[in-house]
Amino acid sequence: MGDYKKGLINPKDYPGENITEIPNWIINVTYPVTTEELIEKYGDDEVIDNEKETKSLSEILSRYPGRQFNSYNELMAAIYYSGETNYNI
Repeated sequence: MGDYKKGLINPKDYPGENITEIPNWIINVTYPVTTEELIEKYGDDEVIDNEKETKSLSEILSRYPGRQFNSYNELMAAIYYSGETNYNI
């Protein structure tokens, strides 16, 4: 299933999903981190949402103004489910 780093999302928790494309920049993030800090540092980087669409990180995180992310899993859930209108993270 690709590279899996301890402490990151465990692909076994998401059967049937392909969570192997971890952006390189995300490994350098120190938590807790705010939406604004992420956009400032990595806003132009591209990420893939749950609909397999490539978007800029700033486009996705603009849905969460003032949000603080306390873990990798929390941030990845926000990115992955950013296209879901019925999913409240």
